Amino acid sequence: MKNAPKAIYILLIINLFSWNIIGQLKNSTIYAPPLDIPLAVSSNFGELRSDAFHFGIDFKTAGTTGLNVHSIDTGYVSRIKIEAGGYGRALYITHPNGIVSVYAHLSSLNKLISEYCKNEQYKQMQYAVDLAIGPGKLPVRKGEIVALSGNAGYSFGAHLHFEIRDAKTEETLNVLHLFNFKVVDTLPPIFNQLWIYPIDSISKVNNNSTAISFPTAKKGGNYELIIVKPIVVSGKIAFGIQAHDILNNNANKTGIYSIEVFVNDEVYFQQEIDKLSFNDMRYVNSVLDYGRLLRDSEKINRLFLQPNNLLNIYKTVKNRGVLAIEDTLSRNIRIVIKDANMNQSVLRFIIKGAGSYVKSGVSKINVESLLQKLNCKQPNTITKGDFILNIPLNALYDDLKFEFYKSPRQPGFYSEMYSVHNIYTPMQKACIINIKPVGVKSKYLSKAVIVNIGKSGKISSLGGVLKDGFIQANIKSFGKYSIMIDTIPPIIKPLFKNAKKNDFTNSSEMQFMIEDVLSGVKIYRGEIDGKWSLFEYNAKDHLLYYKFDSAHIGTGKDHTLELVVTDERGNKSDYHTTFYK
Repeated sequence: MKNAPKAIYILLIINLFSWNIIGQLKNSTIYAPPLDIPLAVSSNFGELRSDAFHFGIDFKTAGTTGLNVHSIDTGYVSRIKIEAGGYGRALYITHPNGIVSVYAHLSSLNKLISEYCKNEQYKQMQYAVDLAIGPGKLPVRKGEIVALSGNAGYSFGAHLHFEIRDAKTEETLNVLHLFNFKVVDTLPPIFNQLWIYPIDSISKVNNNSTAISFPTAKKGGNYELIIVKPIVVSGKIAFGIQAHDILNNNANKTGIYSIEVFVNDEVYFQQEIDKLSFNDMRYVNSVLDYGRLLRDSEKINRLFLQPNNLLNIYKTVKNRGVLAIEDTLSRNIRIVIKDANMNQSVLRFIIKGAGSYVKSGVSKINVESLLQKLNCKQPNTITKGDFILNIPLNALYDDLKFEFYKSPRQPGFYSEMYSVHNIYTPMQKACIINIKPVGVKSKYLSKAVIVNIGKSGKISSLGGVLKDGFIQANIKSFGKYSIMIDTIPPIIKPLFKNAKKNDFTNSSEMQFMIEDVLSGVKIYRGEIDGKWSLFEYNAKDHLLYYKFDSAHIGTGKDHTLELVVTDERGNKSDYHTTFYK
């Protein structure tokens, strides 16, 4: 510990305090299951995904929507959040023991909660709302049906997303490890591959200066490597693994709970995910080998820390998980992985030192040596003519040699094309990009947006504001950027075809497809008979719909409908019609 960097030492002290608090939450309380059917997990807590950890548990709902969702304990509804994307429809219940249970991607809320929410939506004249609710307004009992399961928001298959949070810190807690829910799990996690990384250009693994993978095989109760030749290393090296967990009677591959690395039986690295903060979600891009995830869709958990990985999921980390090998000795390596139920698997192997390594004194001129070096421990500004990039403090996980290229303006674009570093290097924080527009008439400057051009040529708008002659926007990834102009209004397409035109006598709702080709839908407003009406929006399907509500519109008569959709650049579309209901 004496040789650990100061930042790591501080994190470990914070962790010791945090483990004590979590220990107080772990108790013998028996919670009601959130579903009537046996609990089956499709994704578990802390799973590694691009740009975010998985902050809860996904429970299967038998491939359908509309299952009863129960409050796990007595408490009160403290928050209702409705949005077009994200969790879609989410319910938060605060409990007396200091936790908050969260139920997301719901298809509907129970009658009392739904009426409260709808009244607030009509007051605010907004579909998307985030309602904070005090004690006493919406009390719930343990086991009470509070909602129906669904597939709302950015969910791509029916399930119940479930979380438990610390009410004070709002951190999400590991449901299966810290609380008593009946999920059958007697199966150990599975090793797939070991990776060994040379950390710098003069380090080697089997005489290679790039990371090498080693497949694993189970033998008895443990794992070993499928190799014939010994692993010979020199310089600074570190490990990574591909592994997953499985649960009984469940085909889903889920994430693991903890990882330990032992070098000659001495603990060298420990990772354990008991809690997560939403402020730390993007650190997952440093836990993962982000570049290999994008290149090859391989999800590799690094067993070493980049300089700006400030996560508090690590208990013991020596030398940031990096081994310095300058001798010819053999070292016994043991990696132990566990799931939330503490089932474990062990991988054992041996690495042998190749002897001392010396950096070559031969100087070579190459492109990399001419690149601008960026220090991850300080803010950086890149200025290249009509292009400026502001990189804030701690936005980068590691120092980098910044790559920058520009190419001539292409038809349909209003600036040169700027290749900003490469897509395989992640960011922790958003950076500010500034590009000067070229050939844009003043009346169209308000329509200008910065766009990202993906590998396949897909164009995504980042919006932007005009500032000091530049279009300025936030970016969360490196890549190719330019400016486009959006003057095209959104599309509104009715999705109803009645035998008698616009007769909804036997219909429960009317649907529209709304979509914008560049800057994206910003706001919409639907009025029936001249009054604001509650149109619901499903962003992933571009679906806008109104559920007929006799409390707000009369029946047995003709009605007028006006629908206005506006995109992020103020382009507007109107749809008018009459219908019978």
